Amino acid sequence: MKEWSDLISGCIDPVNYNKFSKLGRFLRDECKRAQILGQEWRSPDLLLKGFRNRHLHPLIDWRLGLDLLSVVRDSTYIPGVTPYFEDWGLGLQSSQEEFAEIAKNYCSAFGDGNIIPITDGSYLHGWISEDRETLDIVAHPLWELDHQMRDEVSKSIIIFARKQAFVKNVRLLDSFNLSRRMSWVRNNSSLFLEYEISFFSDGTCGNQNQLIPEMEVGSLFDYEGETWKRILEQDVWSIKKGTYIVAKDGISPFIVKVQVLPGNTRVKPIGKSPLIKNQWASLKVLAVAN
Repeated sequence: MKEWSDLISGCIDPVNYNKFSKLGRFLRDECKRAQILGQEWRSPDLLLKGFRNRHLHPLIDWRLGLDLLSVVRDSTYIPGVTPYFEDWGLGLQSSQEEFAEIAKNYCSAFGDGNIIPITDGSYLHGWISEDRETLDIVAHPLWELDHQMRDEVSKSIIIFARKQAFVKNVRLLDSFNLSRRMSWVRNNSSLFLEYEISFFSDGTCGNQNQLIPEMEVGSLFDYEGETWKRILEQDVWSIKKGTYIVAKDGISPFIVKVQVLPGNTRVKPIGKSPLIKNQWASLKVLAVAN
């Protein structure tokens, strides 16, 4: 569509982009009506929910839709961080205020007083799990952790996690599900990826770590006090039993021991818990202990 850019701009910023601004204006008009006494029930979602899409009503979120369009329009826009809804002058919550409220409600509803809401003082809100080892973050649905911490959100999350005593892992619980079915999130926390913070790198790997992938196949080298043989890269989950150096995009090479059991392959980093396959599906073997 030739006028796609104008259409998106009209939805996001109808004040400054009049062309194709009808939906954008209607959304803001609904927010204005919701400020009238007795009309608090109104929401822009009403404009998006019809009879034909009734099976999708639980998935419709007008704020999330505008956040997604904002990301498409402007690569510097950070959903959940960049001010937007609160700047409309209509008394709307900022994403940070929404996250803080969710964290407060979660801690009040669960944990019998053993969990409390915490914040980094900026846009991150969450709590530490009852076993004290996992930092749960109320995350925007469009957030994703980058192991090289090349974006502001990933850096902030890992820095925040590393400041918490005893915390080994961080888990992003999206605000979309938390605001709709909080009990379901609590009972199905295993469905949300848990990241071990020790694997996060700031991109300043040692020279040897950077060179291992460039070494010639079949060459021998020393690493961590042992001799290794460079081999063709292959999936760690389909390799035979042994000790290997592995790596994936954004993560420095590290050593694992692989055990092949009936119907299961166990990959365990030295001194750490076994890896969960769906979190490390793209992990590749670089070298084998010689």
